[in-house]
Amino acid sequence: MAAADDLDCRDLEEFFESMRQCFEEVDKELNDELNSIPLDYLENRLEDHFQVVHAIAIAIQSNANDEMKQLVDDLLSVSQSLLQEIDTTKSQREMNKRKSPAWVPSTQASTGGRPRFSITKEQIETLRETGMNWKRIALSLGISESTLYRRRQEFGLHESFVDITYEELYTVVTGMLSLTPYAGESYVSGGLRARGIFVQKTPNKRYSKINASLGKFVEQWNFHGIRTAGYQSPMALWHAGTLHSMDDAVLCEPESYGIDFESSVSEMDDDCNVVVPKNQVQLTVQEMAVLKTHVPDPLEDDGNSGIDLFIRVCDVIKSVRNLP
Repeated sequence: MAAADDLDCRDLEEFFESMRQCFEEVDKELNDELNSIPLDYLENRLEDHFQVVHAIAIAIQSNANDEMKQLVDDLLSVSQSLLQEIDTTKSQREMNKRKSPAWVPSTQASTGGRPRFSITKEQIETLRETGMNWKRIALSLGISESTLYRRRQEFGLHESFVDITYEELYTVVTGMLSLTPYAGESYVSGGLRARGIFVQKTPNKRYSKINASLGKFVEQWNFHGIRTAGYQSPMALWHAGTLHSMDDAVLCEPESYGIDFESSVSEMDDDCNVVVPKNQVQLTVQEMAVLKTHVPDPLEDDGNSGIDLFIRVCDVIKSVRNLP
């Protein structure tokens, strides 16, 4: 239990540290139009963090102190303010017909030969954080894979996706979601990176959507239509008033089955032609005591419809009678 609490606290620390870095990057981009990180990417990251903090605010609404609630409210307020400022800045830049140069590397002057592109380490890391592989990053930057490889060696970017199966990744993601059910995609991706697991975002999105779909399926299972039951589910068939609202012609009257409730009641007939054979094995008092010792309750549930009890009784009788 202590290990789970430590892991949960570590995940929360990593999330808030990621949120702090996101605030700094947004502030830097808003003040520097030529910054290499596009506003659209930062806006998506900030929205992911905002959703997680909003879920935390709902979870601690009834069992947290005032200081914690105030801290969460401040984070929500700052996030909303930055999102509004991002939206305003994007509109102004669009009106001025200016675009962020993050994805269009410029060429540096050269005396001939292969042109040298101006690509920063921050550009490559930003694209890498979106879950792209190296081939897609090279395509987005408009350069060849060999050029990107040389820049990776130059900047020391040797990290690549880990070799992990979908089953192992699913186990890690579901473990994180069991500790923090309201975690979003940004929180899960940060937790994976903190564990040294670098994967594309597609599996993370698929797992979260699968879990949401399975949960919705379980909730709606008793409300889906069934063709053979007049498009009514089992729960709807047993709902109060369903049988009473059926057509009276469907239910036959008791008289239709030959039942006359006004007729006289006949005398009970004891001769039902049911013959119960007598027990051919007569046990003495001592033998019966031995049997009760081994089988104290012949009506107990042996979990096998009484078969085990029957075999046990037969074994005891064979033993006391010395039968084969």
